[in-house]
Amino acid sequence: MASFEKIFQIPSEHSLKIKFHSYGGNRPETWSHVEYDESGQFVARYESRVVRNDAGKPVRNGWKKFDINSVLVASDVASPD
Repeated sequence: MASFEKIFQIPSEHSLKIKFHSYGGNRPETWSHVEYDESGQFVARYESRVVRNDAGKPVRNGWKKFDINSVLVASDVASPD
């Protein structure tokens, strides 16, 4: 899987911190990240998910980006590579 920084197109001078992830079937299934700019100020929050079939194969990936006011500003749902 590509890095979250690449998937979310995080500028190199920003940092992305994982807040939590949850498991489904003993595998990570959902993630929450927070993006900060170079001065440490909050930029955005991201939620992502991987949906797997009964065999454990990813069948759908998706993420959402929320701004400082928790407004959805971007999202993407894609088939896994």
